[in-house]
Amino acid sequence: MNIEKFVLIRSVTGEVTRLDEIVAGFIRDGIWGVSVFGEKCVEIEDLVDAICVGDASEPYFLWTRSHPDEPFEEVVEFLTGMAGHENDGIRIVEI
Repeated sequence: MNIEKFVLIRSVTGEVTRLDEIVAGFIRDGIWGVSVFGEKCVEIEDLVDAICVGDASEPYFLWTRSHPDEPFEEVVEFLTGMAGHENDGIRIVEI
């Protein structure tokens, strides 16, 4: 059974109009960590953090990391190590 606990946001365009909805899904699904790769990845990581904190009345702890200068394959390898299984527990979301 594949239990996803980590997400890799692969940002192709840097578009963030649906990010609130996407992160709400991560929270609902009990995701533990999010890495962001691609266009505007540092800014997107900051937005994910802000969405999780919200108004601070009920913050959701979510480990985040951006990968502005790393090859995609290395980011996948990093998350695979975090998940503990080869491609098990990793969800890739393209925006």
